Formats: sequence, structure tokens, C-alpha cells
Amino acid sequence: MQPIKLQITVPIVLGLLLSFSAKANATDFNLGVAANYNLFATSGSVDETGVAQGDITQISSDTEGAVAAAGNITLSNFSVGALLPSNYSGDALVAGGSLTLSDGYINGNAVYGTTYSISPQYSVGALSFTQGTPINFTGTNGADAYLQNASTAYSLKTANGTTTQTGGTITLQGTSSSGTDVFNVTQAQLASATVLNIDADPNATVIINVSGTSPTLNSYDITINGTSEQNVLYNFYQATTLTASAVNIPGTVLAPLAAFSFNNGQANGNVVVASFDGDAQINDPALSTPEPGSLVGLGAVALLSSFCLRRKAKKV
Repeated sequence: MQPIKLQITVPIVLGLLLSFSAKANATDFNLGVAANYNLFATSGSVDETGVAQGDITQISSDTEGAVAAAGNITLSNFSVGALLPSNYSGDALVAGGSLTLSDGYINGNAVYGTTYSISPQYSVGALSFTQGTPINFTGTNGADAYLQNASTAYSLKTANGTTTQTGGTITLQGTSSSGTDVFNVTQAQLASATVLNIDADPNATVIINVSGTSPTLNSYDITINGTSEQNVLYNFYQATTLTASAVNIPGTVLAPLAAFSFNNGQANGNVVVASFDGDAQINDPALSTPEPGSLVGLGAVALLSSFCLRRKAKKV
């Protein structure tokens, strides 16, 4: 099918443990194709026909980078890709199933698997809607398998950092000067605390392996000292549900089996889950401070500014 123009991997091996993300700087974790997307919903599992079921549903917020889902994407009063560079060659929005947009803004091209619907209130720039399947989600070489195996591999890394808890405060103290600090935290520990302090060397990567099938992060204060949030990975390797509210999550969230419900908060990094719903804002630190010449055009910024005036305020 011709694009509609509008005017307005390989099997996982243990070598993965030492590989580098195509997007992050000197980190010891690799998201594969998901690294190209600020928000990525893989199915976590497949039904009896082998079709991925991961959906994204968001209202009254925005994602600064690109968005992709194995299943359906439904966005209302929302913006996508506002900080993508003007010369971005990828797709800003990819839905393996249906794509439904109403009252919002998109900066870039969109691809849908089955059908798409766009309301007159959805503002677009030099946008094309194309039917296709640019991402392989299922099968041995698909994103599902890659991310699930990656999450398992990271969970098997030996913890070398120190985890302490005093009352409602969990402190993770790194020991590496330039390598990887690995921490193990349980679902019960998270539930009994409201403060998470992460201390690591500026050159260190941090992997936080969280055990448990249904972790929650509600009314949380997370602070990173030393290293960058782009070097921090929260690996919810057992979670089938993940719930967060009133929290700013600095770093990458990897929960390839989890349905993630996230409201009244924001994530500063990649969010890779089985499905996503909520009004949380998803920021991309790599895009927040773009290189000269890569800023979004003034017209796009003006459209986004108009949209953001209507966006529901976040309380974090």
C-alpha cells in the first residue's frame, strides 16, 4: 500500500551481557531495536496464533521520543516525538495493530499494521501514514524473545553493590569505578520504602534487578548521585504487572513481561514493557539536550506549545 501523505535479531547468547546499547553511552545493557524508541511495548507473550498482544494507551501527556507497540496504540490529548531531530530518519510512531489518534500532536512518520484513525483535532507536520510491519516482534529472532532473554541475562549477573534499608529509605551504594554496579532488590523492599538513593561512580553503569511478579512504585522519591540516569537500568525481570504513580523514574525501565500502569508521574529514559497505559510523561534525556542543528523546527515547537497548554499538569 502506498503511503498516505498529509499536509499540515539474532538469538540471544550470554555475550549480550557485555554488549553495548546503540543509544546509550558506555552502558552494559542492550535493548536491541527497542533502544530506538522512548516507549516500547512488546507483547511479553503471544497467543495461540503467534500474534503479539502488547498495547499502548495514553491520555493527556507526551512522549518526547519515538513510540512503538506490538499491538494497538491509542493516544488522546497527547504528543509524540516533539524532540526528535528534524532530520530523524526513523518512524515516530509504530503500531503492530491499529493506530487511533485524537486531539494531540505528532512529529514524524507513522506506521500501522491493520487500521488507523485520526481526528481533525490531531495536529501533524510533514507526516505520512503507511501500512507495514517495520519491527519484528515475534518469533525466535523477534523483539519479544530478545528482550525477555536480555532481562533474564541481566538478572543472572552477580550483585556487587551494597543494598541497605533504613526505615523507608533504600540506599544502593556502587563499588565500581568504571564498570557495572549490580544490585538485587525485592518487591517487598520496594513496597516498604518511599525513598530510593542510588550512589555510583560517574563512569559506572547501574543495573537494579527487582524480583517479584507485581512491584509497585507509588509516591516515591528516586535520586541518582554520580552516574547519569542514562546509565541506570531498572530490570523488573519477573514482573507481570507493574504499577507506578506520583514518581519520577530516572533511568531505563525494562519489564518485558509486565503490563505497566503509570499515572501522575514521569520517566526519564526508555520504557520497555509488555503493555502500557496511563497519563505519565515519558522523557528522553538523550533528546532533551540535542546537538546544535538537531532542534525541532519552530513550527513544530509552536504546535507543541499550543498543545501543552491543554495538557494536564503532573504532580510528582
